[in-house]
Amino acid sequence: MTEVIVKSVVSYISTSIDYLLILVILLATYKNYKKVLIGDLAGTTVLILSSMLIARILGFVPQEWILGLLGLIPIYIGVRQLFVDDDDDDKVVNKIQNGNRGIILMTAIITVTTCGADNIAIYVPILIDVSNQQLVIVYITMIIMCLAFFVIGLLISKNKYIQNLIERSGKYLTSAIYIILGIYILFENGTIAHFIN
Repeated sequence: MTEVIVKSVVSYISTSIDYLLILVILLATYKNYKKVLIGDLAGTTVLILSSMLIARILGFVPQEWILGLLGLIPIYIGVRQLFVDDDDDDKVVNKIQNGNRGIILMTAIITVTTCGADNIAIYVPILIDVSNQQLVIVYITMIIMCLAFFVIGLLISKNKYIQNLIERSGKYLTSAIYIILGIYILFENGTIAHFIN
């Protein structure tokens, strides 16, 4: 059970460090923190449940080392993030500032659209081998992480020094976590051992 919780925490952190900046912008833009929190929880729930469904479908793949190939996805995302300049954050800021919809819906949509592909790509390989009981633990752990990141985002939205630090080094930290997580998935599922033998 401890391993499932640790994997959940690491995967949530790796996929949410870059989202933290967007959350800070949401909190700074909309002063209604309760509605931002509800939207954030709704968007996160959609991402977690989608990942769980995809993992259950892929769980029928017969050989474990094949599933380990999914570890290449976070490695790709991490390497890509290091070398590709992404303007997605600017697009999201414009959506936030020009949005006329409700704060909850806007926050949920932004959460899903900015985190969707990365989160699902990271969560699915981790969720494939867990039992139904462990899925509940994963969900609860990730919601707790979502709440923790919300509090961190709230604190950052009020502290310019920390916000500047994350803007400067968040990309490298996120990339490193993605790459390490991908390598771990490759080793854990026996993919690397399969190709060595």
